[in-house]
Amino acid sequence: MNELQELQFLITNRRKAESWIRQGIRKVKYGDLKRAIESNKPADDILFSHFDPYMKNPITAEIIRIIFRNSWGVVEKILSHPLNLYELLVENRPEFEELLRNKKGINWLNECSRRGYKRLYDAVWKKS
Repeated sequence: MNELQELQFLITNRRKAESWIRQGIRKVKYGDLKRAIESNKPADDILFSHFDPYMKNPITAEIIRIIFRNSWGVVEKILSHPLNLYELLVENRPEFEELLRNKKGINWLNECSRRGYKRLYDAVWKKS
């Protein structure tokens, strides 16, 4: 693979990772998010559940890991900065703004950002 092909591969994978993140956000039900915030329940299971079936298969799990490793900058940009996560959530689901734009929603999102980063880091970088 030459340098141009490698660059195209990395760009494609970054777009794929972003696409998966956006797709996952779109699958989150308003009521589930509302209940999670009200009960201060971590959102790991809600936000990452769309990957579970793929992570149980060793082949697809490794493909997902490779794609996320190659686009880790995207993950860090989103999950290391709760404001970026907020903007991504609201961009993809404008109705979430009312749930997240108060003290309880902000605190919940900050914790989800921290926990989500750790969970995704463990899934992508640590061997299971």
